[in-house]
Amino acid sequence: MKYSLDNVNSSDSEALPPIKKAKLEALEAILDEFGLVTEVSFELFECEAPRLAKATLPPDFPPTVELYDYFALFFTPDLLKVITFNINRYANL
Repeated sequence: MKYSLDNVNSSDSEALPPIKKAKLEALEAILDEFGLVTEVSFELFECEAPRLAKATLPPDFPPTVELYDYFALFFTPDLLKVITFNINRYANL
């Protein structure tokens, strides 16, 4: 069974470089294995209604912040220990 792959026809595939020709033949073999797809069933994804963007910060987030407060939202003390341990370990190689 032949499939149309990005408007590549048989005369074009003969002019392709060997690597691209091999990839095209491999793709055609995969498509032949599955056969022709005649029915596709799916549920349409429905997006949420648009809403205004806002920051969702923890309730204990300080009202006056330093840069470190934002940094600490993503990097816990345990994670920082792991990162610094591995950086130091790598530096000692």
